Amino acid sequence: MESFAETAKIRQIVQGFEPERVLVDHADATLGPPVVWRFGGRFVVLAGNGRAISILRLPETPAAALEQEIRARFAGVVPEGKGGRLVLVRELVAPDGSPVSQADAALFAAASQASTSAAESPLGRAVSLARGLGLTSLEAIPAIRWNGAITAENLAEFLQANRPFVGAILARMDPAQARRVQADAELLAEHVGAVLAYQLPEQIRREGFASEKEERALLAALPALVTLDQAIRRGEVRSSWGLLERLEAARTFAELVRGQSEAQAITTVERAAQQEQLPGVRLVWDELPPLGVVLGLLLKKAGKARDPGIPVGAALGEYLAAALADVPGQGSFFGLAPPDPAATLARAVGVRLPTRTRA
Repeated sequence: MESFAETAKIRQIVQGFEPERVLVDHADATLGPPVVWRFGGRFVVLAGNGRAISILRLPETPAAALEQEIRARFAGVVPEGKGGRLVLVRELVAPDGSPVSQADAALFAAASQASTSAAESPLGRAVSLARGLGLTSLEAIPAIRWNGAITAENLAEFLQANRPFVGAILARMDPAQARRVQADAELLAEHVGAVLAYQLPEQIRREGFASEKEERALLAALPALVTLDQAIRRGEVRSSWGLLERLEAARTFAELVRGQSEAQAITTVERAAQQEQLPGVRLVWDELPPLGVVLGLLLKKAGKARDPGIPVGAALGEYLAAALADVPGQGSFFGLAPPDPAATLARAVGVRLPTRTRA
């Protein structure tokens, strides 16, 4: 029997049905055609039960169009129908084509279920999409240069500035899928975001962020975060400006001050800094540097916005400009101290920098 959540998910798939999502193969079992295992004289769905049920519940017109597309793509392979719905599936077999055991099929189904659960969050979905594209590293593709969020409104500008980067992503797709993604601005932005999401620290990818709202804000921030990280790796920016490595501290902070306003959260940090340090004992607050705290405040604040990309783009655009101006090896004018990244981000976010932290 379907759970309420499963029923809602199936209804959502049916209403916004996209044929390519069940026609194009993916390395990730949670994407593409359902995966089945041959058991006796029947097939058991191991991954993609929701997708299979959604196809069976499609209205007649889109169902007929889907069957026509399947027969066109796999001409000579698909047998003539004998009534019922035609569903394209992938069969689980061993590398040599032989059947897999029931135990191995169960392990595959369990792993797929775990991956599907993670993919229900915005970040989990992005990570799964990146795995499906086989793009889990940026080393083999050109660098990205962007100081804010990628949206449908500024996508054309982003493409103009990052053609080699986007071209490398499209080249990893099936030609039909690449054409469809390239023709849909929102879908293309989603795929770019997915590739960037895999550059997050492993713990963040695996466990997610503090809340779904803050995950959306984090996804909006990724183009700027990755641009900054790559500039640091090229030696163009001081490492003290880096934000990707501050994300785990930002997540911890966001979880500790859940439900608090920005002002209350800063006060909480300052009060924690005044606590007496016991010999040999480290508190969770000891791991929260000022830059991580302010980054957490930015994601917390942006998560409340209708469009997280607006506050994220404004704050990180200002921060990135300051970081790029602080060239490594270049002395400051008139003996002034170099700019403080945490103070710079606090000004850009519009929050007060905590007077003290324990870190």
